[in-house]
Amino acid sequence: MVEPNLYHAVVERLFDTSRRPRLAVRLWTFLFTKLPPDSNDVQATRAELASALGCSPENVSEVMRDLEKLGAVYRRKDGQRVQYLVHPMFGTHLAGAARDKAQAEAPKLRLVEPAPS
Repeated sequence: MVEPNLYHAVVERLFDTSRRPRLAVRLWTFLFTKLPPDSNDVQATRAELASALGCSPENVSEVMRDLEKLGAVYRRKDGQRVQYLVHPMFGTHLAGAARDKAQAEAPKLRLVEPAPS
């Protein structure tokens, strides 16, 4: 389930702040297609995301940093591997106790102020 007001706020902020707003919005929306039913772990590598969106892996990293600044995604390192997760306040397939646990364990949500006018 996607939380529409927060989701919309991310899109608005990306248009206002990202150097690559079109790609940023495309990547943000695409991430939700890569979530499994039992977690918020993005099930695609940076290279796979780049290939699907027709951009470079470096562009994906840049936009993911934009999304991290907003708190929309966060990362978890596993050795050399970086795993991105969509913040469960924005959208999740999880329900009930699993959703509550994921939201409690996620970093603080930073998208709290409206984008500058």
